[in-house]
Amino acid sequence: MPENFFTRNSLPETTERLLFGTALARFPTSVLIEPAVQGYCSYTLLNTTQQLVLQFRPEKHAIDLEVAALARGVHGAWAPETEFLGFVGGKEGGRMGFYRHGLIPGRILAGFRTGEGGVEVGGLVRELAEFYAQAYRYGGCGGERRGKVGGSLEGRLVMLSEGLPARFRPFVSPVLGELSGIVELPWVLTHGDFSADNVMVRLESAEKRKERGKGRSRGGEKSKRELRLKAVIDWAEAEFLPFGTGLYGLESILGHLDRLNTSNVEEVGGRSRLREIFWSELASLIPQLKADEKFYERVKLAGLMGVLFWHGIAFDNGALDRVVEEGRDDEEIGLLDEILFGEGSEDFAELKSKRVENSKK
Repeated sequence: MPENFFTRNSLPETTERLLFGTALARFPTSVLIEPAVQGYCSYTLLNTTQQLVLQFRPEKHAIDLEVAALARGVHGAWAPETEFLGFVGGKEGGRMGFYRHGLIPGRILAGFRTGEGGVEVGGLVRELAEFYAQAYRYGGCGGERRGKVGGSLEGRLVMLSEGLPARFRPFVSPVLGELSGIVELPWVLTHGDFSADNVMVRLESAEKRKERGKGRSRGGEKSKRELRLKAVIDWAEAEFLPFGTGLYGLESILGHLDRLNTSNVEEVGGRSRLREIFWSELASLIPQLKADEKFYERVKLAGLMGVLFWHGIAFDNGALDRVVEEGRDDEEIGLLDEILFGEGSEDFAELKSKRVENSKK
């Protein structure tokens, strides 16, 4: 049986009762329920009366309120509002921060099932491109505000080049070779766990799509519903990183959508086609991707760096100081195989084979 939040953090058996009681004392007239799935780094309750998400987090997984506010400023309604309510507990049980977020109606993508009639996913992929473009348009910090990952890019790449299973190591070389150029990209706010577990979606009806002029049927086919982006939640591990690094999240989402294609989602050609849709939309939003080949190449290499970091370095409850090992981290190893060698991996194979000049044009 997998560890739950309390056993993972070595918390006493009474902790769950303490946290629930704290929430009830703060919101005595509200109905509080536990969601079916809890996060890895937090204990969550839903306040259905006031439409709030109440969350308790150990100090080592605390939310940077400045970053949370910035996420809201950059992405608007695609990021939740967050407020700190105080600390709970003491040293013996581990002090935890108490937060509340606005409850965003929608479904977690990881738990989404298509149901009858199927759905189209192109709208979601295009909105993901807009999400990344928002971070780029907002601008970055120039690299002066570097967090846990951003302050150790070269060291992590060297660690990966020496410790990854041999088949993955050739993907590290081109990133190391162009690191001086990658760090000159704008440093933008980057989500620290961009996955189907933290992406909320909504279904747009066929009727609504028709109103927008997007629901025309093809060859007499019945118009389908469309999956759309509702929000990206859990910004606790967010930090500033070179633009493109966060594209590790794109690969996570595309892989999930590709797997949904076997469950009655509209056939769009798998991950390769979904990636084409994404990059076409992103290039229309950031014209420099078309106009400047070097810029485009560096953004793609930053994306490869993100994949290597997020799947090649074990999370280990936030330690982030160990390269994944076969037989111990098989889920992450499997994701690296899927992304770097699976269907639609041609872009990464091309990056691996290229000798990138370590100089600016």
